[in-house]
This record gives sequence, structure tokens and C-alpha cells, in this order.
Amino acid sequence: MRKKKRDRLSLKAIWLVEITRADGRVERKRFENLIVGDGMDWLAQYLTSNPGSAMAYTAVGTGGTDPTVNDTALEGEVARNTFATNTSSNNVWITVTTFAGAADSITSVALTEAGVFNADTGGTMFQRLTGTIATLGNSDFLKLTIETTVGSK
Repeated sequence: MRKKKRDRLSLKAIWLVEITRADGRVERKRFENLIVGDGMDWLAQYLTSNPGSAMAYTAVGTGGTDPTVNDTALEGEVARNTFATNTSSNNVWITVTTFAGAADSITSVALTEAGVFNADTGGTMFQRLTGTIATLGNSDFLKLTIETTVGSK
């Protein structure tokens, strides 16, 4: 008996973190994250109708509990910025968001979580990660590049 081949849609996101320190040093980190349940629901709605606002914001925070599919918000959000760039190519959605220490009032705060949202406050969270992202000084700069792959191509 032949088994039926089943196509599965997979989502996987890689977060590339780049911290530029005031003295010019650059630190780089890489994280994988979780696409949360509300994010999957939002994507399914997008295929059949308009689920509302597009994903356009990255938030950072201080929470540390491991992500679960039931997460709907960051545990300790401290800042949220609009994507600086938002593109897609060859089944990969790429966003870049930047934060500046003093300008975004996030100096001397240990940033340990981040997420993607469709509103400047509240809204639907698409994905969340936890880990030691950065602690920024006044003149430090944080760049978050998120590469979300849709499918296995």
C-alpha cells in the first residue's frame, strides 16, 4: 500500500541581533523563536480575509519565561518600534527594526525578550523569543533582523 505524501506548511524564524556600542565595537547574536498560536491564527485568517493590520512592529522587553504557543504579549515590554524595512523574497519574510539606548529610553535594562506585533500598542503577537539579547548604554544601537521562512524551500 502506498503512503500519501502530505505537504506541510512550516514556519521558522531566525533573529539576528547586532549591537553597536558607543566605542564602535559590534556584537552579534543569533536566536530561534516560536510562532505563537495567535500568530498562526492571524496568518490563517490572512489567507481567507483581511485579519486587520499587517505585522509592522517589533517590541523588546524584560520577560524570561520560555515562549509558548499560548503567549499573547511580552511579559515585560519596555519599547516597541516600527519595522525599518519589511520585505519578502523566495518564501522568506525579512524585517529589520532598530532601537537606540537613550532615544528609546532603554538604557541599563537587560533586554531578554522580543516579539512581532500588528499594532503600536497591544495588538496580535505573531512571534516571540527569549534570551539574553542586550543591555544598552546611552549611545548604543540595537538592530534586530528577523528572517521568517514559510515552508521548507
